[in-house]
Amino acid sequence: MFLKEMFDLMDERYVASNDDSIIKFDDLRKTKLTLEQINSIRKEQEAKAKEYTKELETVKKMYAAPKEEEAPVI
Repeated sequence: MFLKEMFDLMDERYVASNDDSIIKFDDLRKTKLTLEQINSIRKEQEAKAKEYTKELETVKKMYAAPKEEEAPVI
């Protein structure tokens, strides 16, 4: 987890009303995922991958070697 994700309280991907999976320490049953939950996880992973590639492009532009300009011709 990135530090920026910890402080991003208004993340549009997380919906608190959908989070009804409260697990107690003594609960030994295995949780079962529904197809809807699996689909939402897939969408979240795709969104994170897009964000990562966008951020990677920004970093590449930021730290790219400067282009050499031609010297003026006199």
